[in-house]
Amino acid sequence: MFEYSYLNHYYDLKRFKMFFIDKCPVMPKYEAYKIWAAWIIEQRSFYQSIDFFLPSLNQTPAPTVSVPSGLIEKPPDQLYQVLIEKGASHIQVAEFYQTIINEARLLIRAHYYLKLKYNPDVTSKIKPSVYHQQTNVVITCQSIKHTLKKTQYYKLSTHYNGPPDEFDNRIWRMLNNYYLLDGHSYQWAIPTRVLKTIRLYLNVKAELFASPINYQYSQYYSLFDEDRDFGSRGNFFRAPDQDFEEGVYQVNPPFIDRVFIETIKKILIWLKKAQQVEKGLMFIFFMPGWLDSSAYRLAKEAPAFQEIRLAENQHYYYSYTENKYIRVQFATHILVLSNFLARDWFSTNIKNNVINLFQNP
Repeated sequence: MFEYSYLNHYYDLKRFKMFFIDKCPVMPKYEAYKIWAAWIIEQRSFYQSIDFFLPSLNQTPAPTVSVPSGLIEKPPDQLYQVLIEKGASHIQVAEFYQTIINEARLLIRAHYYLKLKYNPDVTSKIKPSVYHQQTNVVITCQSIKHTLKKTQYYKLSTHYNGPPDEFDNRIWRMLNNYYLLDGHSYQWAIPTRVLKTIRLYLNVKAELFASPINYQYSQYYSLFDEDRDFGSRGNFFRAPDQDFEEGVYQVNPPFIDRVFIETIKKILIWLKKAQQVEKGLMFIFFMPGWLDSSAYRLAKEAPAFQEIRLAENQHYYYSYTENKYIRVQFATHILVLSNFLARDWFSTNIKNNVINLFQNP
């Protein structure tokens, strides 16, 4: 008798991802990977899920109801807009969206009903093999293989809080999520020395958008529930307001307009509340030069707004997938959003250090 398992579901998701990429009406294909990643990130940020990867609005539907449908019922405006901006026609976009939704509906239905026959959270039967090379660690199960630098592997062990005998298993599953996401630039990060500098001078409390692979501070928020095994505080958009009452926070979201907008809306509310109770609060927000975005206009409503502009081709990000610094071809804007009590924390000396370290990482 066929037994549906985590591995079966992973392969189903991988096929769905490649189906999405193949059908996506944009070129070159790396743009399709970015659209896929942005779609999944946006959906998982704002909608609950019964799936370890695909989102849905109904977290615990009864077996008699229709298929869970978060990414089906979500208005496609954002996806439409992105595809049109990338050069697809309205007819192509409409056909692509309907094709993808039909395929997603089948996959979610299959997973939901097959989930009644197995528990995807029980992973003790999966035993990846681990091979320690001179500088890397290779974790393999069946044909699914991931390679980490040894420094990353030991970094993951530092904040691991799951069952001791499942450490390699949980790493492997966490890496599966990020491989399925695979948005190319979505594993880019602010240069390490920049983050260390603002942590040193400003005692930054947490990163609002990170992953177990690229986090720099001991407190961080990330996309997937499995990340909690490695110290993540969970999805930033579901974090309690009490987490952000005072202090300094670093914000480097994925480059998705809705994520920017909703993040800044929350920040503006927290800044107002902190000012009312006389507590200093600051957010250091990194974003590309999207000056026509409503997110940028919203950011300028912060009680004490400061801005640093880094010109295109004159600064670097670090790519965790390529393990190197990459000179970026877009402008970066560092928006310092604070209330009046924290206005002077981001000094000229810190500003000059940050600019220099972006340009010379």
